[in-house]
Amino acid sequence: MPDTYTIERTFLDITDTTGLNAGQTRTYQTAPGALATPATVTSSSTSGIVAREITEIELTPPKDLTGLWYQDLREVSVILDSKPYQHYLNLPGFGWTLMTPRRELVRGARTLRIQFGMPLWMAVRQKGNLPLLNTTPKFNRDLALQVSSVYGVTTGALPNGRTFGGFRLEVKGFQYTSAQLQLLRKQWTNNFQYQTWRRQVDGKSALSGTFLPAGAMDLDTWTSYPGGPEQGQLKINPYWRFAFNNQATQQQASYRYSNQHEVGGADQNVEDQFQDLGMVFGLNADAFILKGFGVRPVPLAPGQAGAPGTPWWGGLNLARAGWTMNGTDLPQQQNGLPGIYLTPLVNQLTFGAAAPYVNEKSTYVPLGKWPGELLVMGDNAAPFIAANGAAIPADAVVTAFNGTLVERG
Repeated sequence: MPDTYTIERTFLDITDTTGLNAGQTRTYQTAPGALATPATVTSSSTSGIVAREITEIELTPPKDLTGLWYQDLREVSVILDSKPYQHYLNLPGFGWTLMTPRRELVRGARTLRIQFGMPLWMAVRQKGNLPLLNTTPKFNRDLALQVSSVYGVTTGALPNGRTFGGFRLEVKGFQYTSAQLQLLRKQWTNNFQYQTWRRQVDGKSALSGTFLPAGAMDLDTWTSYPGGPEQGQLKINPYWRFAFNNQATQQQASYRYSNQHEVGGADQNVEDQFQDLGMVFGLNADAFILKGFGVRPVPLAPGQAGAPGTPWWGGLNLARAGWTMNGTDLPQQQNGLPGIYLTPLVNQLTFGAAAPYVNEKSTYVPLGKWPGELLVMGDNAAPFIAANGAAIPADAVVTAFNGTLVERG
């Protein structure tokens, strides 16, 4: 009996119990007729071309022998039809900073879905803006995940026969036949427009345009639609990134999560290009719609210099966070320094592991919504943090965001 039901399925399910060496990168791949993994991989891959879209990736992070401290699964990224997608989706697998935990472990909502975009079958029911809604990563031949670690992930056996240090990665989404796409494309529209209230008041233009895929929606044009690796000059993708402060902050001045000087960054502020959160859009037509924003202190990972869990409190020198737009830190405060004010253990921007905010070690808080609207267009922008008068040590505070990136190159 053919599967004709609209239901989210698992494209790739990886359980790795072999660990990672310090500085190691590993790729798990499924392609027609091929499975490669050091442990266990299951996949719903079928032969031939099938239109698939990824709605979410659920991560179960590795812990150390004690079960108290998360190990350094540093970056997790996707490869679609043999094309790297890390520029758009670069996810942390470090438990303190999980942006995509298993849905049943999200505090307060067992069925909360943390998605990269509205699936096509659901988006076409909306009245417009489909290119900005249906931003799910798309592929139709093969899928791979790539993981890396800076300090390593150690695995081993526990006295009760269970293991420690293992991690699990699940990629989920929907797939469509040619007949289904032919029906859905009748409801697809290419025009889009997005405007914030403040930009409208200030007389600034809206983000608008017409998305031009390679042709009418079908199997051979599927990956030229938003989220696909074969988009043309206009590209629309989900944009999820995170970054550690790679250097110690100053005592009170803003620390921008970027190596780009145009946004007030400095060399070595972040550890690699995929953790650079700066956007230099002042001289091009690109745009970014900010949706989620999170900031939190983190302890050191096992394998990092110093004992596991220290200096946990160094990050609690964090006092403010926000966004720098064209050299001005936002939000502005009437009688104080700019930014959203944060104090130890009272952090409206926290995400990742619920501990130490609640006494639970395997429950997670989703990345919160940005409290307002922010459209970066014609601007140079980056998120920032600032300390309370005592510098924040390196690698003590992680900032993350998600949204939609529109590139008009």
